[in-house]
Amino acid sequence: MIRQETFDFLKDLIRNNNREWFQLNKDRYEAARENVVEFTVALLHAVHTIDENVDENLDPKKCVMRIYRDIRFSKDKTPYKDYFGVSIPTKGLKPGRAEYLLRKNSLSAGAA
Repeated sequence: MIRQETFDFLKDLIRNNNREWFQLNKDRYEAARENVVEFTVALLHAVHTIDENVDENLDPKKCVMRIYRDIRFSKDKTPYKDYFGVSIPTKGLKPGRAEYLLRKNSLSAGAA
């Protein structure tokens, strides 16, 4: 389950999407990311029950996408994504495979 503190961190990040704030709140980010990693463990098992091509023993840390945005070619220069993304590939982590993508970027209290 994704905890309310994770959503609270993301809401605060939306209002303060800059490096200085992020560095001051790095411990909150690490706790939120760890919560998403724990959620991904359960998600891997659940998806495996409906698609046997998903390896439920994948490293969940490798499935959670990075929060840092690539701003090189973007007009939006905010440095951080305002969501956590999870990518669950079929047939392991090899490129060119189908994958499930979970991304939540419209926040509401109690949503998961």
